[in-house]
Amino acid sequence: MRRGQGLVRVLGLAVAAVLMSGSGSGFAAEQALWLRQAAISPDGRTVAFSYRGDLWSVPASGGTASPLTVHSAYDTSPVWSPDGSRLAFASDRYGNFDVFVMSAAGGDATRLTVHSVEEIPTSFTPDGKAVLFSAGRLDSVTNVQFPTPAQPELYKVALTGGMPDQVLSTPATYAVFDRAGKRLAYADWKGYEMEWRKHDNSSFARDVWIWDVAANTHTRLTDFGYDDRQPVWGPDQKSLFYLSERSGSFNVWRLDLSDPRHPVQVTDHKTHPVRFLSASAAGDLCYTWDGAIWVRPAGAGASRRLDVSVATDRRQNQVERIDATGEISEFAVSPDGKEIAFVARGEVFAASAEYGTTKRITTTPEQERSVSFSPDGKSLLYASERGGSWNLYRTDRTDEKEPAFFNASALKESVVLATPAEEFQPSFSPDGKQVAYLEERTTLKVLDLATGNTRTILPGNLNYSYADGDQSYEWSPDGQWFAVKFLSPTRWSSEVGLIPSSGKGELFNLTKSGYEDDLPHWAGKGEILLWSTDRHGARSHAGGSRESDMFAAFLTPKAWDRYKLDAAAYDQLLAREKEAEKDKDKDKDKGKDKDKEKDAAARAKELPEPVAMQLEGIEDRIVRLSMHSADLAAADLTPDREKLVYLAKFEKGYDLWTYVPRKKEIKLVAKLDAERQADLRLDKEGKKAFILADDKLTIVDLESGKNTPVKASAKLDLDAAAERAYLFEHAWRQTLKKFYVSTMHGVDWAGMKTA
Repeated sequence: MRRGQGLVRVLGLAVAAVLMSGSGSGFAAEQALWLRQAAISPDGRTVAFSYRGDLWSVPASGGTASPLTVHSAYDTSPVWSPDGSRLAFASDRYGNFDVFVMSAAGGDATRLTVHSVEEIPTSFTPDGKAVLFSAGRLDSVTNVQFPTPAQPELYKVALTGGMPDQVLSTPATYAVFDRAGKRLAYADWKGYEMEWRKHDNSSFARDVWIWDVAANTHTRLTDFGYDDRQPVWGPDQKSLFYLSERSGSFNVWRLDLSDPRHPVQVTDHKTHPVRFLSASAAGDLCYTWDGAIWVRPAGAGASRRLDVSVATDRRQNQVERIDATGEISEFAVSPDGKEIAFVARGEVFAASAEYGTTKRITTTPEQERSVSFSPDGKSLLYASERGGSWNLYRTDRTDEKEPAFFNASALKESVVLATPAEEFQPSFSPDGKQVAYLEERTTLKVLDLATGNTRTILPGNLNYSYADGDQSYEWSPDGQWFAVKFLSPTRWSSEVGLIPSSGKGELFNLTKSGYEDDLPHWAGKGEILLWSTDRHGARSHAGGSRESDMFAAFLTPKAWDRYKLDAAAYDQLLAREKEAEKDKDKDKDKGKDKDKEKDAAARAKELPEPVAMQLEGIEDRIVRLSMHSADLAAADLTPDREKLVYLAKFEKGYDLWTYVPRKKEIKLVAKLDAERQADLRLDKEGKKAFILADDKLTIVDLESGKNTPVKASAKLDLDAAAERAYLFEHAWRQTLKKFYVSTMHGVDWAGMKTA
């Protein structure tokens, strides 16, 4: 079973698409590269291989390839029957990889397996009546290893179909019988390392083995310390050819079964690994190297590269109209709550919250993310990976008569910040005059939009980014502080802290828990800070899952005293506040005409009074706000600070809940059953929750629980080849930026990109 098959599928298609995208016509044959899973026929005349998601065949001397499959699914891993009349292969036509068989000349394929796990054929049985395949179906009760799909078992299924039989309960990849069916050569799989990892000199490195069927004994043939795999039988049945990294990079080696400790190197390719070894009955070897197919005739002293060309039309139009409404990855709500900005398939859109009318804001093959509104609602801020770097951009409404993005016609995009460094995850300051962002994924900085000057708030050495987007920070409502996540100074865990937005103050560790504290979020007018922590929840080491709670720090004694009031005293306080509000309204009536002249934008820029934080003794003003631990996706307090609104998973998926700490009242508001991801935002009155659940937007009334889907329509013209070219660049650059050794272990990473 090839655990890395999915990634290889994506990258294989990406590279093929990039290479093919320059062609303007389907009439001329093109030189094909990135050919994979090559397998030479038993008579040595034909090579079957996987290319552009289909199976192809080409003469062993090279030439124009012929397609064997033309299905829209991904077909891969062809293996020949002993008489060369059939090909077995893997295809995901029904959702995951199953084993199929077809005539070697092409035609309809017959499905042999129907299990829900991935099944990859390795060879036929010697009589040609069954196919061997690897799959993580069912471990034996006698297996002392822990059960995992990463270590598959070996099965065989008859060409007539039916229930497969388990051949071996331990991993036996690339398994192939000798002609008599008495011995099985295979490679083991000791762990869960990705199949395509190179230079694996760990204890996980694979070895080649022989299983004596009659004696039921297994003999390891290769030495520990090198990765050895994919054995094929020599024509004399007394030797094996296989792939080994003894030579530094994967090459073909040969060992005699009578003297397996002294193998002989057959090929001497440099830099790139040899992959997908196969052999004809006469001993002709076939493999791939550097994107091409190579053949080494039996007894020859050198291999020859096959020139393979293809002459086919495109399967899809170069640009296709698609609907990405079900691919929403993030969202933001406008200050007035009337429109939603969201990112779908890497593009920014804006939609009416009530009517669903949608406007596409960006049109690029690169991805945009971290979208947010300016405080006055007239600008959209986001990051985009263009020109070989993440930079900051904004789109502004330029016609004052147009009150929203979703139907605006006058929009202007401009660069906020673009330097050779990576800049993303931007956020407007509460007054809209500054933009915070992350530089090189971990350094929190602020850009003054008027002067262009930047200042560092949190140094990058206080964090480490495993995956983009795993850092979190937030402006305080008064703009004076940042709540940040950072690495504990004493252990590898995250803490939540406070740091002045001026860049001149010290970082204050608010949590000091030794557990994982994350997702800091301000509540009220900035006198309360929320965050999630797993200090009380159950944790599963094997699955990596954990349960969390919401904690709250009351940053002023006044906020703390208010929280501690019982229900009766709180009602009295509310009554006094309402009376005081009436008196204020009377005073405001005198200047009502002047207030009318203030537009919504001006009022939006009015910041709350700065919070006079009292951090001394703060440890006595921290509480566990939630009443139970759970798998939490997001949480917030209503503006009156009385109700915790959160997304928690207990059964099938994430659902929307509320909890009133003062009354100890918990309520399931809406069943969402969101399995993949969920996020929420509250409106400014705290009466509605805007929710992203399983890539779709919905609005839930917190009182009635009414669930109203947002009728957004994220339709776009997709240039798939340009998008895949970008994805390739993104993967290459992100690896360069994030790999734990800056020298890339001495690998010429630029050269690898070109190759």
